[in-house]
Amino acid sequence: AGVAACTSTYSNIKLLSGAPSFSSTTEPLHVELQSHDRNIGQSSIDNQTDLISRFQTGFIRHELITGFEIGRDTYSNQALSRTNNGANTTLPAGYVAWVPLINPGHADPATYTITAGNQARSSANSLGIYANDTLSFGEQWKAVTGVRWDRFDAQINNTVTSTTTPAQADVNTAFTSVREGLIYQPTSEQSYYVS
Repeated sequence: AGVAACTSTYSNIKLLSGAPSFSSTTEPLHVELQSHDRNIGQSSIDNQTDLISRFQTGFIRHELITGFEIGRDTYSNQALSRTNNGANTTLPAGYVAWVPLINPGHADPATYTITAGNQARSSANSLGIYANDTLSFGEQWKAVTGVRWDRFDAQINNTVTSTTTPAQADVNTAFTSVREGLIYQPTSEQSYYVS
């Protein structure tokens, strides 16, 4: 089991020649820094429990493994943008600052507006139940048989929607898988498996 969280920030950079129209500087070459901040939080918790039984039916030895696995994952991504509100500066919306390339140096402006964008929240739950039996026929032959049932449910919600970003989406699925195999071990160094 574990829990993790992180925050990330990145900026778009646009290279321009000529003095910026929104500043009194005559700097000939500069870049505009565009803010695309993200506050991201995520968590995961998982548990797997196995019960191993060893017994014999006649001349056949069994190793039976039964168990279950459960998990939950959550994710949140809040989009933010910052626009500089400093004096004598009229940057376009979403831009924080401009930096001259001849004499670079950058610091966040003293005043800026933070605008919240889409907040995506998602969660997923998983459940698996299984049983697996290894049957030994003497020292050289083994058969493996097992079955597992899984269910997976997930959803995502968005606060800002568009034609490509739905307000909500869900997926719910369940399936069963089987395992069958035969193992031949003529020596302790060799093992051949067919399934």
